[in-house]
Amino acid sequence: MSCYKTSFYNVLVPVEEEQEYLLYNLVSGGLEVLPWEEGKFIGEITGPSPVDFKDYPQHWETLQYLYEKGFLVEEHTDEKKLYHQQYAGKQHLLYDRESASINLTIGTTILCNMGCAYCFEFVKPNKSLKDEKNFEGIMTYLEDMIRKSPVKRWEAINITWYGGEPLINKGALAKLSPLLWELSRKYSMDYNASIITNGILLTKENWLLLKEHHVQNVQVTIDGPREKHDKSRPLKGKKGGRNYELIMENLTYIPDGMQATIRINTDREVAESIDVLFSDFKNYGLWPQRYNAVTFSPAWLRTYEEANETDTSARLNVEEFYDFLQMFRKKRVKLFNEWAEQNSVGKARLKWMLPEIQEECATWVSPYSLVMDPEGNIHKCWETIHESKQAISHVSQGFDLETHRKFMEYDRCELNSICANCKYMPVCDKLSCSHQAIKEGKPPCTFWKTKTEESLKDQYLLMKREPDTIVLPKHLMAANTGHSNK
Repeated sequence: MSCYKTSFYNVLVPVEEEQEYLLYNLVSGGLEVLPWEEGKFIGEITGPSPVDFKDYPQHWETLQYLYEKGFLVEEHTDEKKLYHQQYAGKQHLLYDRESASINLTIGTTILCNMGCAYCFEFVKPNKSLKDEKNFEGIMTYLEDMIRKSPVKRWEAINITWYGGEPLINKGALAKLSPLLWELSRKYSMDYNASIITNGILLTKENWLLLKEHHVQNVQVTIDGPREKHDKSRPLKGKKGGRNYELIMENLTYIPDGMQATIRINTDREVAESIDVLFSDFKNYGLWPQRYNAVTFSPAWLRTYEEANETDTSARLNVEEFYDFLQMFRKKRVKLFNEWAEQNSVGKARLKWMLPEIQEECATWVSPYSLVMDPEGNIHKCWETIHESKQAISHVSQGFDLETHRKFMEYDRCELNSICANCKYMPVCDKLSCSHQAIKEGKPPCTFWKTKTEESLKDQYLLMKREPDTIVLPKHLMAANTGHSNK
């Protein structure tokens, strides 16, 4: 009879309050609840030493069940090797695919009307997309990509308008959008467009312009209430100018059918003032009143050495950000439900937050995902758009797979020995930002490395004690966008 061992990727969590154990597998996403004695037994056999089922007749049924679910594996199984093989198999499908989408980020300008100290675009040259040759080059490049690639079915073209502040040069958006739309129709592709803006120029006129050109989602960064936001994201050359209030007013103009995602770059000061921010959104009639149109996306505020900030003492480490994120999620649901009860709207429930298998930033690894700067240079990361010397080619050179090859070969399993031997490596979002991971060699660890057990237990107890406040868990595949401090 074969012998077995517990999976390297298991996380076993005692829940004393319920006399139960939770067992989660970081790779499969499987989650099981075990009676106390069974969970305690699994803890005792956890490790590389093999076990023979026949030696534990009282636990045979549990062991067999957990083997079938992947929590136990055969003794000679090399799980890290198997994960690497599965990972590499996905990477090999980056180019020759049955179906694919084009993900294109277009910088209309590098100019910006804000001077955010933390921005990774620490140099903002006076460059805007205006040259007719570059407009033509972008469209020719995309046609060249479609013709040369072995993709049998193109599903969508996904556009992100970017900067600098992209609405400073809204003319580029207005000129290119019809051409991109026509391209999607020509190849029977869905068309999706979004824009990342600081919100200062989101006038009624510009909202309608965006809607006319099929922009569905607008991301606006608001770093806390007025005092904090205006300190972190000051307007250039306008002391005392209207900043936060103007952005909030502009958000009230969201047309029907469009979505606004509020990105909150979070440090300690933002975290401490989040109640005021929620109150402001309610006072402006934005949230929860327009919950179908306005969503929030808190983000960990990364520090870039090149930005030469004078004071980063308010930064949160990744564990502190996790604590804030949990508080934010619960507060958002609580506030929404208080409003919903008064307005005859169905109540919200928390979704389980679980460690999920991470995909790499598509902009870096996929030959069909790229960033174009205002001069027509092609980049493989949003964070290099302001540095033309970091471009990999130019639209005038046409699509060439070889310029993408080294980026396609990014392998999180081979970045360094510490990450390669960490069981949290498959769920590590910090490795998904390929540009930073390579640059740093050993990026900071994901908060799941220290917070998984606490998270599983807290959510399970909430589900047991307040079942109407949280939905049943399910595993989802996470797609990493690579967005940074903007």
